[in-house]
Amino acid sequence: MLSEADGFSQFFDRDAEETFASAVKPILDEFMVSGDVDTTSLRLEQIRNKQGRPDSL
Repeated sequence: MLSEADGFSQFFDRDAEETFASAVKPILDEFMVSGDVDTTSLRLEQIRNKQGRPDSL
């Protein structure tokens, strides 16, 4: 699976930009509790758009 990935981050909070990681970590924490894929995807997309991230993370 990883050999086919465009990229990956071994340690998200270490390898990602601090502002991006700090915005995303609470969303991922909530996902681990709720399992709500739709809400999580929407919130992650909002962060990506707000921070001008490329289409593929």
